[in-house]
Amino acid sequence: LLDEGIDWTAFARKAIRHGLAGLAGHVLARAAPARVPDEILDALRTSTEQTRRKNRAVLEELVRSLDALAKIGIEAIAFGNPVLRGQRRADPGLRLFRSLNFLVRDPDMERAIVALRGLGYQRGKHLTDAQLDFIRRLEGHEVLWKQALGIAAGLHTRLTSMNAALAIDDDGLRRRARGTGLNGRILPTLAPEDALLVLAIRDDGHPRRSLGWAWDVADFIRSNPDLDWTAVIERARAQRCLRMLVFATSQASTYLNAAVPDAISALIRADRGVERAVLRNIARWRADEPAGSPKDETLSAEWPLLQDGPMRRTRYAARLLFLPAPKHVARIRLPDRFVSLAAYVPVKIAHDVAILPLWRTYRHLRTHAARLGDVLAGSELAVVVMATSAERRAELRSHQTARADAKQALAADPDDLTAWRSLGDALLGLKRHAQAIACYDKVLAAAPENPLLWRKRATAIAAGGRKTARLAIDEGTLDPQDANAWARRAGFLSASSRFAEAAAASDRALALEPTHLVAARIGIRCRIACCDWCRREDDERRVAEGLRAGLNIITPFNHRAISDSEADNLLAARLWAKRTAQPTRPLWRGEAYRHDRIRLAYLCAEFHDHPTAIHLVGVLEHHDKARFETTAISLGPDSAAQLRRRIETACDRFIDVRALNDTRIAAMMREMELDIAVDLNGQAGAGRPGILACRPAPVQVTYLGNAGTTGAPFIDYFVADRTVIPGGNARHYSEKIAYLPQCYQCNDSRRHLPAAPPSRAAAGLPDNGFVYCCFNNNYKISPPVFDVWMRLLSACPGSVLWLLADDPHAMHNLSREAAARGVAPERLVFALRAPIDGHLARHGLADLFLDTLPTNAHATAADALWVGLPVLTCLGNTFGGRVAASMLRAVELPELVTESLTDYEALALALAHDPARLATIRTKLERNRATTPLFDTARITRDLEAAYTAMWQRQQAGLPPATFCVDGSPPP
Repeated sequence: LLDEGIDWTAFARKAIRHGLAGLAGHVLARAAPARVPDEILDALRTSTEQTRRKNRAVLEELVRSLDALAKIGIEAIAFGNPVLRGQRRADPGLRLFRSLNFLVRDPDMERAIVALRGLGYQRGKHLTDAQLDFIRRLEGHEVLWKQALGIAAGLHTRLTSMNAALAIDDDGLRRRARGTGLNGRILPTLAPEDALLVLAIRDDGHPRRSLGWAWDVADFIRSNPDLDWTAVIERARAQRCLRMLVFATSQASTYLNAAVPDAISALIRADRGVERAVLRNIARWRADEPAGSPKDETLSAEWPLLQDGPMRRTRYAARLLFLPAPKHVARIRLPDRFVSLAAYVPVKIAHDVAILPLWRTYRHLRTHAARLGDVLAGSELAVVVMATSAERRAELRSHQTARADAKQALAADPDDLTAWRSLGDALLGLKRHAQAIACYDKVLAAAPENPLLWRKRATAIAAGGRKTARLAIDEGTLDPQDANAWARRAGFLSASSRFAEAAAASDRALALEPTHLVAARIGIRCRIACCDWCRREDDERRVAEGLRAGLNIITPFNHRAISDSEADNLLAARLWAKRTAQPTRPLWRGEAYRHDRIRLAYLCAEFHDHPTAIHLVGVLEHHDKARFETTAISLGPDSAAQLRRRIETACDRFIDVRALNDTRIAAMMREMELDIAVDLNGQAGAGRPGILACRPAPVQVTYLGNAGTTGAPFIDYFVADRTVIPGGNARHYSEKIAYLPQCYQCNDSRRHLPAAPPSRAAAGLPDNGFVYCCFNNNYKISPPVFDVWMRLLSACPGSVLWLLADDPHAMHNLSREAAARGVAPERLVFALRAPIDGHLARHGLADLFLDTLPTNAHATAADALWVGLPVLTCLGNTFGGRVAASMLRAVELPELVTESLTDYEALALALAHDPARLATIRTKLERNRATTPLFDTARITRDLEAAYTAMWQRQQAGLPPATFCVDGSPPP
């Protein structure tokens, strides 16, 4: 397999996602360490250590839960993975523990639930108590959740559901239970023979058996060489689960090298039905299908095959037909007094016999109608003959118009990359997937570093199915002597976040053509992204020389990550802005608008769950509707998230223009007679500067998303504050500056505060010791700041540095850099990406947030301050390096703003050694959050409106843009 080639980045991510990183790393480190990239082994080791810490916390929770149950007289028997591995003191880092399971007697169930709730567990919130109790009767268990640890606890009165048609001897399991040493205690657990049977019939209650489950079975067999297999087989026959035992042991022995006795081998050979079921399950593993809850048809197809004998299959089929499942109870809520088997059996039959077939028929017909629609979509007649919604017809018209516009532009200039991209977008919208891919390839041949285009190309390949699968990037077809091919390969790898491989591919291109600008740009960008500093000085020198020579050696966004010079940032921005063509005749030519309200439009590619939208939504909701008419022009993907709905509701108009090209969007904006257009992307994200290059509005502003000048002559104003752009730096901005009186960055005061944080162990942190953290993206970490961090760890025994796990290569490189500075890599703890609620909650586990230079934390710093985590920053020389200072001053914590890295280091160390001082700062932050300007959304909205009004008044008076302060004071 190694000889065939492995996408190691994808492998590591998949192993981590499936909770098998520890096992994978353990095996690879023993079997073939020289064949695996060091950064992958390091990433797997890091994940293993965090798994180990969490699992130890889970084992402690297991003991604590059993003690709580025993204290009120409940004899609970623990079973499942934590027990099995804890019994034999196996390495807890090899397999992630996701749940605890206890077998209790039915009369004890209510008291057991109360006991676990006393430990912080919660019942399902979306169901009533009556529904939960009824589901428990059906399933024989209830699952409670403990958010702080991220685990579930199952309380079982039976091991199988009512419709499983098995005859599990639950009382016999209790009688045969024995005391086992676990975490220094003697706890009641199942006998080994019973434990194997429980493993065989259970995989979190789902018939779709996961790879992790199969490994658990194999590991159990290997770990218990003295199993009484005769008793196992006899009990399986008596409890009608012999075929499930054969199914489980077949996979464990055939694919995972578990040794089973001849009696089991004979049963495996004799049962061809089980063999077919095993092959289907293996196929799911190879297809990487999820091991979660199966579809209805999977449930009905798999379980009958694993029943012992025709009578059992018939009984199972009858129960499947008549007995309701949890989904029926959850979907249809009846009054509490009607929650019963008599009420839900008719509901279940009606759902499965009448409603579900109709729904499947409808989906089938809709799928075929959609295919017909895809065929017709490219035709001008589609909007006439297709039976579809008005919204869909409008979307088709926009795609057809965009296609016509792009073709017209290409007739005039066949090398117009913007037109090729627009044509690809239109064809993708019209379901012309192969043609869209060809258009994207035209653009990528010249700009292979564009990750958005690679994502669109991948979308087209996936949507086209087998017809377009052959168009996927295949390294085997690459000409090894073609520098452009290597640069394209590097762009693809970079867009796939395979930064180390992308950098290597860019080096291959440069070896063939040393002046290949795109290859150099991709290589530099990828080394920044994965914290590869081995060539940092050479990269910085090459960037500086390239800028002086007028070359687009680096994007403005990436340049700000390595530069502390606003003069150089301006140079990089101007060079990049030259790539955006400006029409010879602007759309707005000096006409005077006279509207009742100022017409204000925000352009953004991230009106969804993205930091820009998260921060701006409160401003949109607070705008004075009597004075401003607001329009949101969405350039990016749609989202069903609540945030998107808030934005749509807050604005007078919300227009999705993804399908239109830049010229068409600009023309539409001109027709709307907008007074002010505010670009929230600038040269960052997926912005489209070509729109404002057409000058559709009298006043054009960049705000929020661009941490520096755009260098574009068609942008009039840059919204800032006195901290981020002091007077001496304003000359390095092509725009005029609109100075707000407080922090320029808006925040949403409606954001909820998270619940209590998880435990440190659950987050992979040590129980004791000072926790420095930095949840910035890894690319913002620079060698000088990292030097300071390592000296802090050396000077503060027991402390750790908590970082974001952005990329396996970055994790490896940072660990290597720590070791080079004399710090054990284990003192770097990497936090995996998490949903926003969980991410905000875990901030409570850290003691101090350490900021970065030359680019600060921006949205990340706001997150930390919002949840009460102090942020220590050092004032840099550029806009990007002064944002955190602006926030801290706005929240009245200037004592956390330092002027040099020396002061920054001294204060970070002093706070680690002075808990009382740090506690005082925390208290002050929590108090100031509600009273200071930083999180006062209404206040910053009034400031922004004052700035917009001043811009509008100058334009109305025929005056050119000028720098000004909203509060009327002289500009700095």
